[in-house]
Amino acid sequence: MVLKRVFRNAGIAAHSAPPAIPASNINSKLTTGRDYLTLHVPASNGALIGKAEIAKMKQGAIIINTSRGGIVDEEALLEALETGHIGGAGIDVFENEPSPRPALLDHPRISVTPHIGASTIEAQAYIGLELADRILAFFGDDK
Repeated sequence: MVLKRVFRNAGIAAHSAPPAIPASNINSKLTTGRDYLTLHVPASNGALIGKAEIAKMKQGAIIINTSRGGIVDEEALLEALETGHIGGAGIDVFENEPSPRPALLDHPRISVTPHIGASTIEAQAYIGLELADRILAFFGDDK
């Protein structure tokens, strides 16, 4: 994986998980000693990253969650930010959308962005094509 090689060359610990890792397989290999943890997973029944997983990360690590609200335990994240164990976070999803906790929005070491990754021209074009394909598949292609 290119990202892993780039980070390794820069002296930053990185680990890539298989694209479809089950929630039950989140383990210390994914969190232990990591400088950065980025989450890009589907919705889950509960937090995948809580106090135990955060505690295994490097002091000053960064967590980025762009997947679904609730994947990271927000209380555990805030606590780790306050103690300095986590150096910062990037979040564009929250447990309580569309009204996230003010403590998350106002925290000086959290970068908050709107969850609009699919709002690019390219993403909208792709979604339109995928939708057209699904409609044709459902109703049949009369060509």
